[in-house]
Amino acid sequence: MNAPTRSADAHDWPSALPGEEELAAHWGRDCFTATGTGAAGLFTLRDVHEVLCDSRTTSEYVALSTKEHRKVDAVEYTMRDETVVERVSKRVIGRLDLDRVEDFLADGSSLVLYRVHEFHPAIRRICRLLQSRTGRLAEAVAFLSPPGRGALPLHQDDVDVIVLQTSGTKRWRIFDPFDAQKGAGLVTVPEGVRPAHRLTLTPGNTCYMPAGRPHQALSCDDWSLHISITAWPVQPAQVLARNLGRVLSDLPKADLYTRWDGGFADRSALEHAADAAARAMKEAPQEWRLPPVEAHATEDRIAGILGIA
Repeated sequence: MNAPTRSADAHDWPSALPGEEELAAHWGRDCFTATGTGAAGLFTLRDVHEVLCDSRTTSEYVALSTKEHRKVDAVEYTMRDETVVERVSKRVIGRLDLDRVEDFLADGSSLVLYRVHEFHPAIRRICRLLQSRTGRLAEAVAFLSPPGRGALPLHQDDVDVIVLQTSGTKRWRIFDPFDAQKGAGLVTVPEGVRPAHRLTLTPGNTCYMPAGRPHQALSCDDWSLHISITAWPVQPAQVLARNLGRVLSDLPKADLYTRWDGGFADRSALEHAADAAARAMKEAPQEWRLPPVEAHATEDRIAGILGIA
């Protein structure tokens, strides 16, 4: 389940996260909350405002959902003369039209900011450190909702989530997994089932949820902002690619680059490589990790060069 490993230096564990030992004890097993962390003020309403008003921000990073939970099409809040449509995904990407964003927010819409770790240094460090301890890709998403609203209806994720309440208050209801409803997406509460957890998170509170726990969050009496740190599960393709690369690098080049005249007349080299890959997969550990990440070491070295460490 890739629970966080114990660090050699406990002082580098971010204060915004729940305690390292407690997180490791609950990882993949059950929800838990922590209070009094450094999450309060980590990412504020002013930070959201600055992101929205930055001319470099595009609809790649911003999503809106109405109070009826309709996901707003990006074309409805981008500059019409400055948008492009991706060829494959058909996504609309463009600079924000702040007048339209204002209209949606004033009408009770919720705001989602994706990939916050890409433009917020402190959150980037948290994600990189979490990845180095869990072996999972960690990302950050911000959710801002007006009073009495939530960005999403009841749903479940296929990733582990650490919620950091940074501003305002949110009420959460979290259910144990519904056996008949698997995978990420919207879910329906079976008749007679009650939430396993009812939580009220205030600034500085955090909550950990394993993957597959149906949940919904609603703001209380004011605008409420939280960060979700998601830890993505390792995929079979990642394991396969990593082991195949190792196997191929160990094989003699003569076996790999022999020319096959007449198509696949001689398949011995291919069969040899496939057999070696199969053996490597059988020997692979059950819990495979991403390559270790030296949390913010590169940034610190650059800061040292610039004399600002």
